[in-house]
Amino acid sequence: MKRFKSIKSISPVLFPYTDRYSVRADAAQDLLISHKAKIIGKDNVARKPALGDDTLVVGKKPDGFHIFTAKVSHWVDDERKDIWYKKGGNRWKINYEITKATEPVFLTKEDIQTITGASDKDMSRLFVDQFGTDDPNSKIAHLGDFRKKLVDYLRS
Repeated sequence: MKRFKSIKSISPVLFPYTDRYSVRADAAQDLLISHKAKIIGKDNVARKPALGDDTLVVGKKPDGFHIFTAKVSHWVDDERKDIWYKKGGNRWKINYEITKATEPVFLTKEDIQTITGASDKDMSRLFVDQFGTDDPNSKIAHLGDFRKKLVDYLRS
């Protein structure tokens, strides 16, 4: 399996965590583990980042989102990739070291809509990894613009 995409992504690459697959059924726990260990992981190998890509690391909760942004660094294929699994969470298929991580924050849906201008329909797809935004001519390219706005906000 290729470790990275060969071309830099147009918009931030998502690393979403959900309660269903997370440590203690709490997506915020997976996000905090990622932040502390400076490692991110996910299963969607079709949405791999390129080295140096911006990421949005998101812990989805019913009342909002725990979120931070970081840059993708090195591929991780050692014992660190099991950090979530050892605590009762998932063992992710692809794992990367991260650099330049912002502090995690909690944002409500309304906060994100104010920051990005996303509609309710957009919000239902904004943090879904299957909605990739690397084709600037696609009908969902605007989701990439919203993700960029979030990165800019988190870094400000």
